[in-house]
Amino acid sequence: MKAKPHKTILLIDENEDHLELEMDALSASEIACDIKGVPSSKKAKDYLLYNIPSPFHSLYHKPNLIFLDAKKPKIDGFKLLEWLKSNNRLNRIPVILLATSFNQEDIKRGTELGAYDYIEKPLTPENVKEKLIKMGFIAKTK
Repeated sequence: MKAKPHKTILLIDENEDHLELEMDALSASEIACDIKGVPSSKKAKDYLLYNIPSPFHSLYHKPNLIFLDAKKPKIDGFKLLEWLKSNNRLNRIPVILLATSFNQEDIKRGTELGAYDYIEKPLTPENVKEKLIKMGFIAKTK
């Protein structure tokens, strides 16, 4: 029987085509993680709030890392980041912002709101793995 991954990554992108491609890139990076994808801020909040430990939930899968699309057309990803970092039970989860391009203003805003780092889209197995090694989320392999 195969052991379950001990880490969970939550990927939030309201463009479902992008979400699918990003999940494929994370899977292809061959990291030992459970990857969850949600297509909206509301679904992300529902997932995160449901998974907060309580006597009512026997299973607890709080993500160890969140990839968040910063420039979402319907709901600003920066607002979701601000919500995450204001929640005492979720604020220690590292958040990596995703976007097709970042300017210095976006980087500054993300940093001020508590983002760990950022990656420009499209995600590739190589840039995901490199970022996760850099942050110590996974070990460097030979």
